[in-house]
Amino acid sequence: MQHESVLNTDRFDRRRFQSLFEMSANLKAMERKGGQYLPSFYSLMGDMWAGLYKLTPELLPQVDEKLKVNHHLMDRMMQDESFQEFRAYTKLDDLASAIGSIRFSEQMVKWIQEQMDHKTREQMQKAAELQKLVDQLMDQAQQHQQQAEEAKESGNSQNANSQQKKAHNAQEKAQQAQAEANAIMNQVMSTIQSQAGSLGAYMTQAIKDSKEDTEKVKSLLSGFQAGKNNADLESVPLRDKLILAETLRNTPKLKRVAQWAGRFKAIAQRKQRSKTKSAITRKGVVSGNNVEQLLPSELAFYQHPSTRLDFLRRFAENQTLQYDTRGKQKVGKGPIVMCLDQSGSMRQLDDQSKGFALALMMIARKQKRDFALINFSTSVEVFEFPKGKMNAQDLIHLATRFLNGGTNFAMPLEESIRIIGKSRFSKADVVFITDGEDTLSTQFLEWFTKEKKAKDFQVLSIVLGSENDETLRKFSDEVVRASSFNEEGVFDKAFSI
Repeated sequence: MQHESVLNTDRFDRRRFQSLFEMSANLKAMERKGGQYLPSFYSLMGDMWAGLYKLTPELLPQVDEKLKVNHHLMDRMMQDESFQEFRAYTKLDDLASAIGSIRFSEQMVKWIQEQMDHKTREQMQKAAELQKLVDQLMDQAQQHQQQAEEAKESGNSQNANSQQKKAHNAQEKAQQAQAEANAIMNQVMSTIQSQAGSLGAYMTQAIKDSKEDTEKVKSLLSGFQAGKNNADLESVPLRDKLILAETLRNTPKLKRVAQWAGRFKAIAQRKQRSKTKSAITRKGVVSGNNVEQLLPSELAFYQHPSTRLDFLRRFAENQTLQYDTRGKQKVGKGPIVMCLDQSGSMRQLDDQSKGFALALMMIARKQKRDFALINFSTSVEVFEFPKGKMNAQDLIHLATRFLNGGTNFAMPLEESIRIIGKSRFSKADVVFITDGEDTLSTQFLEWFTKEKKAKDFQVLSIVLGSENDETLRKFSDEVVRASSFNEEGVFDKAFSI
């Protein structure tokens, strides 16, 4: 397919969109749908993407006859104030502009289907069929021309003349079909122009959907909170981000998990920031020029005009007085192993629990700590994420998978011991989350206690809604009771590990 643009795109822009098109199942689906009505729908999608992504997109003053509809639609879109405001969100942003091009393509197809009358849609379909015929005939003409040149080089003039004639005939038929398609689209243009005013509502919906999808992808993949500290988001391939965006679109559960993940990551960020501040131990006063550790008296010297120059001289010479924080406690500790109850009774809390797990994983990722998730019921499912890193398919599986069944504590605890036995998970923190109760034999508890001491790790257990936590207290160093994940006590303990 050829991207014939009505904007000031260059070869690099067109290649970039072609690459995006190849990796997006949704764009391909939209091209098939939109191509039934607009022969140049692929080019229109490329221009919608360029209009969102490019720093200064501009409409060309003159375009080919077959692109007049595209030119009119892009002119209508780019004059819309909401579209221009949305560009502040998408320009030079690969993810936002890619998702935006998908959502605008969807709404454009919907607009055609809902706002064009039956006769107009039939005319558009006829023009699209003629355009396909034009493309086929031009391919045939090119093949015949190539065969004619090969025959001429081999000295077979008769065959060369025959192939040349076939190429000429194919070109003539293509020109006739193109003229007919253009004539039909000229007739359609008046209807499109009369309905252009209704396009605004569809654009508004496209903008809303694009922002929602983009923020949810960022919420699932970014460090703590969408829109902030997203350097790690840049390391995720665009293909993975699009897979996630397209899955989010069709998976309500993943949307709900994304909402909880965003909320819990924001809380986790605050808890970790607070922990960082409390980790600083002031052991005295030394000389230096660290602004964050300057004594209040030195800041007063800076603020007063009569002492400012002296302060700046001493600051430049590392002679200003500051707190000594040498030997401060490390904020991040060892790896994290999370055991998550997925018995039938946890189904109502499953969206929260997955968002909670993702927030805990982001703590691990930020602090480069290995992370393991053990889902358990009467079976176990284990995920290991070195340095807290995961790809889109892992995230989708983690967020949408639910084991169901009964409750078995022994299996995840045994699996924890096995994982901590690996060198990279040595001295891990274990977070054990359940809403149920189970019995463990004295023999098992003695074995687990011995292993815990030998491997030097602790267990934080969070019990949700259950009145009975007797068994948990037998193998845990601390037990937190709560009615749901959305309680301060749970945040304080789990997000401060």
